[in-house]
Amino acid sequence: HAAGSSSLSCSIYLKKKKPLTAFILVLYTLLVCISRMALGVHYPTDVIVGVLQGVTISLLICHTESRIRTAYLYLLLLLISSIGIFYCQSDDYFTTLGLLLGVCAGDLIERKYIRFAPAESLFATLARVAVGSLLFLLLNYLLKLPFPQEILKADDLLAHCLRTFRYGICAFALFGIYPILFRYPFFYRNIFSRKENKDAN
Repeated sequence: HAAGSSSLSCSIYLKKKKPLTAFILVLYTLLVCISRMALGVHYPTDVIVGVLQGVTISLLICHTESRIRTAYLYLLLLLISSIGIFYCQSDDYFTTLGLLLGVCAGDLIERKYIRFAPAESLFATLARVAVGSLLFLLLNYLLKLPFPQEILKADDLLAHCLRTFRYGICAFALFGIYPILFRYPFFYRNIFSRKENKDAN
């Protein structure tokens, strides 16, 4: 959590270098780190190393993304991340690995075939996030149904593989398929434009 929050914050700051943005991102990362220690799941040293790891990875990717083809960068990330399969037994690791697989595959599909465009208003952005979050949760729930709880909760290779597969599919759907809907004006833009016109009037 410390590595993820610090990596996300650092990446956003490198794109939006504003004082208010920096303050919010530092506060967000700090709260995440404090929560890890307050809940007793990590020592302060764990959190510090996580933050350093997250910031380092974020800086490395932002520095190299314009110099290396995206597909090669993703392949490198996946190869490095997959090393944990041989020694890591944490559910969080296999969840994150699945998310990484799904995001990388989905982003490559989106870049080539969809070319996602940002929403034109805050309302549209929040609606996209809300619908996407609901779709992610629903798909994650549906993918659990074919398997007994005993298999899903077991601490073995099959359970870990199913978790990686499940989160990979969810992330791929969110990043590689869901943005297709934004290309159809009748699905989003017309609805939001009517809302914005009413607000303007």
